[in-house]
Amino acid sequence: MTDAFPVTVFHNPACGTSRNVVAMVEAAGYRPEVVEYLKAGWTADQLAALFAEAGLTPREAMRGKGTPAAELGLLDPDVSDAAILAAMVEHPVLV
Repeated sequence: MTDAFPVTVFHNPACGTSRNVVAMVEAAGYRPEVVEYLKAGWTADQLAALFAEAGLTPREAMRGKGTPAAELGLLDPDVSDAAILAAMVEHPVLV
C-alpha cells in the first residue's frame, strides 16, 4: 500500500458506485481515508472548497435521485447556489 498520494473518499456505504470507488482505490494500492459523509455531515466551507476544486457549482454537484431535493424545492432553477449549499449542509444526502 502507498501513502505517496493521499486519497480521501467521501463514502456512502449504501451506494454501489461509492463501494466500487473504495474498492478501485484500494486495488490501486492506496489506503484511502474513508469519510462516511452521511454520518459526519458537511460544513459549508468544506463543500465550497470541494466544489471549487472540482469546478462545480452546488447545483451541478447536487444529487437529485433518492434525495429530498424535489420536496425541498431545490430543483427550481430560481433557487440560489447559497440556498442549495445550505440545504446540503442540512441534508448531506444531497451531495
